[in-house]
Amino acid sequence: MKFAVVLALFLLQITGGELAALTLKNQDTTLTTVTIIADDEEQSYEIAPGETISDICMKGCIAIFGDGEEIEMKGTEAVSVEDSIPNIEKQAR
Repeated sequence: MKFAVVLALFLLQITGGELAALTLKNQDTTLTTVTIIADDEEQSYEIAPGETISDICMKGCIAIFGDGEEIEMKGTEAVSVEDSIPNIEKQAR
């Protein structure tokens, strides 16, 4: 138990208080799909208009958007999709 607390405090310190994870927001008026490939596993997400998903792609991944565009992510980006185009709003540290 003490180890878990120490690890959590360490992670908060090295990440500046926030744990790294990719955040995706759909700013379109239609459903958008993104496929995340990380650690040789593939997971598809359907994101409703106005919806935001987070806590994905913790250590880096490849994000494949509905139009087939592949973007390598470090896992700390904030990405919005508008007019079916992914826009990186916050770059990885």
